[in-house]
Amino acid sequence: MITRLIQHAAAPLGVVGIACLFLAAWRLARGRGPGCPGPVLRGLARVSPVRLLAPACGYDLTGLLPFPVTCPECGTLHRSQPRRRGGRRAAMLGVALVALAACCWSVRWLRRGGWTAYTPTPVLISMQNVLPMPSAAYTELSRRQDLMGEHQTQRLLRLAVENLGDDDRAWNADWAVGVLRHGSDRSVPFLEAALDSTDWQRRQIAAWLLQGLSRGESVRATSLYVPSDRLFEVLVEGLRDDELPYDHRRKRETWIANGMDAFEFLLRHPARAAPFLPAAIASADEQQAFLAAAVVGLSKQTDLAPIATLVLIANLRADTTPGNARMALPALLGLGETAKVALEAAVPLDGQQAMLIDLALRLIDGGGINDADRLTIRAMTDLYNDPVTMLINPTRLRAGMFR
Repeated sequence: MITRLIQHAAAPLGVVGIACLFLAAWRLARGRGPGCPGPVLRGLARVSPVRLLAPACGYDLTGLLPFPVTCPECGTLHRSQPRRRGGRRAAMLGVALVALAACCWSVRWLRRGGWTAYTPTPVLISMQNVLPMPSAAYTELSRRQDLMGEHQTQRLLRLAVENLGDDDRAWNADWAVGVLRHGSDRSVPFLEAALDSTDWQRRQIAAWLLQGLSRGESVRATSLYVPSDRLFEVLVEGLRDDELPYDHRRKRETWIANGMDAFEFLLRHPARAAPFLPAAIASADEQQAFLAAAVVGLSKQTDLAPIATLVLIANLRADTTPGNARMALPALLGLGETAKVALEAAVPLDGQQAMLIDLALRLIDGGGINDADRLTIRAMTDLYNDPVTMLINPTRLRAGMFR
């Protein structure tokens, strides 16, 4: 609606602008005679539309000598021979109005970002830093990425990292992910710096991108990224229930599940993750504590069993968290004998927890699975029939609902 009104405003602006141009042409054709031009214009009055279009005084001062003289018609003091106004000011106003009319008429093209294709890259990058830009600007920068020199590429990657943060722009972080992935090796220094950002979203997405680069997800990379200790620290932080994949404030999805992605990565590098897991298991965030304990169990880090076992046993009960019991059972089996003391001392809170504790103890002792056990497992999950098999490939336990 507003766009249409702006377009309709183009017609009257264009008509007035063309009229000003005709007036300017007439004044130029008339020439600048000896008539009084009227009061001297100063300050903003020099560009006032009313004064620009107002006729001059026009009184003939030829016989009033010597100068200075005062015009008997309008009272203006002239110290030298004056001349009537020309058409310069009217021409300036006419050009401005016609240009404004053209902008109003092209408002759809302007709002959609059609002008970005004709904007120099340095200007486009600088504008992104200070103005809310249309999606066409992001698309245009992505299209030019391979054509940029080293300096402009560095500026673009720095801009992309800024756009990873939590802001009011829709899907700009998605664009930034594409740019940083395309930048590959050159993106690494900027992403590592983002690991120390105070913005949670920027820090988590940067960690998510770096773990991808370490797995060789970018075909443009000349070498695999070697994860830093800081990356593992941020990934363990990301085990929290932070609702990153769904933004309840704006009611829209994002494209990563940082909790489960970090969980899988930590399972592949348990020794590097180990120094950061105890603090996570002791966290007040239930999801972070559980996933950290699951990493300990599924990677068989028995030295951390005393703190991990209690968390895993608590997640065997029937509750409203989907997928936690089916992950906790194999994790307890991974801890083996070191988990038996806590399992034997546990006081079950419901039937499911009691049956799973009994099953875990029998499996740790080398027992088999009977028909009643299969019914218990089937009621808990359809992902597996034997929890021992999950220790071979624990990443299959990805629940998909942890954030």
